[in-house]
Amino acid sequence: MSRRRKYATRKEALAAKKAQQAAYRAARKAGTWVRKNRVFSTRIARKAGILTEQEKARASKEGLDMSTRAAWQTSLRRKESEKQKRQEALEEKKAELNLKNEIKWVKVTENYLQKYMEMIDLFFTFIEQGKVKVRVMFRDTEKSPSDLTRDKIDNRYSLLYYQFVKNAFGLCHRDKEDGDKVFLRIYFDEIPYPLEQRDAFKSHILSLQKFWQFRKAGIKIRMDDIAEIVSGKHSIQQCMDIILGSMAFMLNKHNEEIPEGQTERGKRTIAKEKLFFHILGHIRALKGYENFQIYCDTPAEGPVDYWKHPYRHWSFLASEFVK
Repeated sequence: MSRRRKYATRKEALAAKKAQQAAYRAARKAGTWVRKNRVFSTRIARKAGILTEQEKARASKEGLDMSTRAAWQTSLRRKESEKQKRQEALEEKKAELNLKNEIKWVKVTENYLQKYMEMIDLFFTFIEQGKVKVRVMFRDTEKSPSDLTRDKIDNRYSLLYYQFVKNAFGLCHRDKEDGDKVFLRIYFDEIPYPLEQRDAFKSHILSLQKFWQFRKAGIKIRMDDIAEIVSGKHSIQQCMDIILGSMAFMLNKHNEEIPEGQTERGKRTIAKEKLFFHILGHIRALKGYENFQIYCDTPAEGPVDYWKHPYRHWSFLASEFVK
């Protein structure tokens, strides 16, 4: 019996063939290959909304999932010009330090440590001035809900980000000085879903404005304001990647790793640990953050602190683990 897929028209068959050939070309260009629907490329896999074998292996070893690894930021529509000023200042600093390409946590080395520290110094200047607010959400993978359906597993990215946008920034407690209504613009770093699923994800985020507390706070979201960006062109996003990477590095105890066959930690590991403590020093220098700990929720005296605080961590727990 033939196992060839049948198409209603010759046009459909040619379109399917072209799509398959395009996938193979993309795989070869990435230095990888595709066989029987198994994709062996992180970049291609993310676009297809699946994990590579390498990512699955790494995920099984790590006890903590940094749910904000796809770093993003929010801004009120009327303050978009201020965000652009921060972006330009960071780009100028990169040029001054001769950092021509994208800066990110995986690129941290002993030779580049000082330059990365200087980028973080500038970024935290904006945080101290209240011009940038940082929220980090993470979860302990050992405390995954026991009643997860296949649908929830397949849409975990969407579900987690919905909770993140809804709760982490305290948007419902925003200052009303900008007027009764504001438009929220959200930037995502390449949503890891196929096109149809990406549209469904954006619709899910869009529905937040129907939440009664969002309506009361006058927060509006438009579909065009839910944007995907390439982090290589956004220095704010790149600095967020460094912060998130440093937290995942320590929370998962990668700073303790010793290469196989060696007796001491590698130079890159030591450099990354130094950068983490540099970042931690900046966080603890913020007013009221002297005793800040990375592995637990940042304390708040009341709900309004979720909006006002310059930097916060949120250890996400499913309802069955909340005491």
